[in-house]
Amino acid sequence: MKRVPTKIVKFATGVLVFALLILAFWLLAAIIATVLNADFHDRSPQSISLRAEKDADKSGVNVKLVVHRLLVEENAVEVSLVVQANYEKLPKSVKDENPCLTLLYQDGMDSNSASNKFDIACKKIQVPGVAGDRISAETPLFKLTAWPSVDAYPFDDWEFFPVVELLGHAYVTPPAIYSAVRMIPGKELTVFGDSYNWRIHLERPFAEKALVLTVGGAFLLLSLLIAWRLFSVDPALSGVQELLTLAGFVVAIAGLRDLLGVSRVAGVSIWEVVVIGFPMTALCLGMAYSTLVRMRKTNAKNSTTPESREAPRDPGSSS
Repeated sequence: MKRVPTKIVKFATGVLVFALLILAFWLLAAIIATVLNADFHDRSPQSISLRAEKDADKSGVNVKLVVHRLLVEENAVEVSLVVQANYEKLPKSVKDENPCLTLLYQDGMDSNSASNKFDIACKKIQVPGVAGDRISAETPLFKLTAWPSVDAYPFDDWEFFPVVELLGHAYVTPPAIYSAVRMIPGKELTVFGDSYNWRIHLERPFAEKALVLTVGGAFLLLSLLIAWRLFSVDPALSGVQELLTLAGFVVAIAGLRDLLGVSRVAGVSIWEVVVIGFPMTALCLGMAYSTLVRMRKTNAKNSTTPESREAPRDPGSSS
């Protein structure tokens, strides 16, 4: 069995090393960007506007959809609704009612779900002279159906459709500003659709996506470099060295999955097939090739040893 030509080995090794150097710089930049993004953005709440009705600034009414948790195994998000207003700016006919405001909400993903109602008694929760006579009320936590996108990790976004409407009594509904607040660290909030039909997305930050792709690329190239060395090293590795190489790779796979937070709920992704499956296959083929080379050399050595051949007899010697 012929060995791989030296020129090809040197060229392939040089290409892999050059690619690893480039990925090392990208990895350093991705790590710095991820740390800075997490410290200054991801861990703090994020707020986006959903709808601002006409003259909403004058009424001082705010309706906030607060996203508390992403329940991956349940395909749901846990949210609550917060209504804040300035008691003095509310119309007198609304302030005199009890309740003065009613919040209607339901899961837009489930057309069969019933609409929930949350009544707000302005007089009971208003504290005169404190924080500008502001009132604030929050609904109990409830779940909304969330669907994962068809894109593979790390582009696996989640989407949900809340339906929220604030109603005032005495036939008067003060205009309000609707917004969404993200309390989940490590996610970014984006909204699509029009002012009355919100499609809210939870997605990974760009820095995290870049970090995952860079780490995956570096791991892939390192694994291919190790597999290439199994094919090209002369003398071939010993059996113990091969086993240690393969065992170390398996341990590295488990650590890489946990380090990057690859979800096991959504099944196997393309990222795992490319970064884990292909290198594992290459290492197994390299180990098999190296074992065959070592066995061939051992057989050739045994066939040429003096002890394996019987010395010829002298025909003239006496028995």
